[in-house]
Amino acid sequence: IKLLDNVNKEQAKLDFDEKSFSLYINIPFCPTRCDYCSYPTLVGAHHDKGAYVDYLVREIRGIDLPVDLDTIYIGGGTPSYLTPSEIEKILTSINKKFTYQEFTFEAGREDTLDYEKLEILKDGGVSRISLNPQTFNRDVLKNLNRDIDMEHFLNIYKCAKDLGFIVNMDFIVGLVGESADDFSINFDILKDLLPDNITFHALAIKSGSKYNENKKTGERSDALKISQMIEDFTKKYAYSPYYLYRQKNIISNLENVGYQRKSTAQRYNIIINEEIGSILGLGMNANSKLISGKKFRNPRNLRDYYQDFEENLSAKNEMIKELRRENKDELL
Repeated sequence: IKLLDNVNKEQAKLDFDEKSFSLYINIPFCPTRCDYCSYPTLVGAHHDKGAYVDYLVREIRGIDLPVDLDTIYIGGGTPSYLTPSEIEKILTSINKKFTYQEFTFEAGREDTLDYEKLEILKDGGVSRISLNPQTFNRDVLKNLNRDIDMEHFLNIYKCAKDLGFIVNMDFIVGLVGESADDFSINFDILKDLLPDNITFHALAIKSGSKYNENKKTGERSDALKISQMIEDFTKKYAYSPYYLYRQKNIISNLENVGYQRKSTAQRYNIIINEEIGSILGLGMNANSKLISGKKFRNPRNLRDYYQDFEENLSAKNEMIKELRRENKDELL
């Protein structure tokens, strides 16, 4: 109850218009597939990412949204796995059509980032990036089919801060092989970095993940202890919780909590979790959900996304027109 009350107080500091629209753009490509992941991602360098970007640009141009958006979020997958020119192409198409209050790019893996990409993001209007180690324990990451080069990670983080990005980092409580003592290493590093936002996720075992396939349930015995460590750390370093959500099969009945320092709350996270605005999803497997309650999901595979492109774009545009008509009627 105390946690919810603190979240509510932070959210009350921000203004939202339920008639506004936000945009989610899905990039489904990843260099490897993490064992906890259940998303329909396309793994490896052999996929034609350029063809996908061309379709995405067509969808950006064709979506019938107001010019002035609340937030834009490019997620995945691993959006930073695209080439610099592919990233630039998407950002250019967005900026030709829309203005926005907040623009986030999920740059989750340091092994897909370099200074050139960060500069392109900055020049393209991105104000926030999400750089997600999940843990700094390299042995745990290797077992997840995901590694980290700490020297490169720290360099990328410094470059991002030097360029003026607001930086979020994600961590997962309950990863297989990570005890409370192991997890404490994350705090030793975080206290020197102090990113603007930190999201602590509690592991949720999902259908379609390697964890579920191999009947792994995560490290449950220390989850509550780690939760207390998170509370102690965030209080000590002046982080405030500003959003939370729960998932099915979440470890130890915990929750996912996002923390901010110095009033850097992410609007998109609040909008999507509190359902206080309409979000339109573009790209393969992207979800759209309007404030009216209507939903639409793009196809979960590339073949159908390409094949049914015009039909699905028209269906989304019809949803938007209907909601905008309703909003006008309310004003009258």
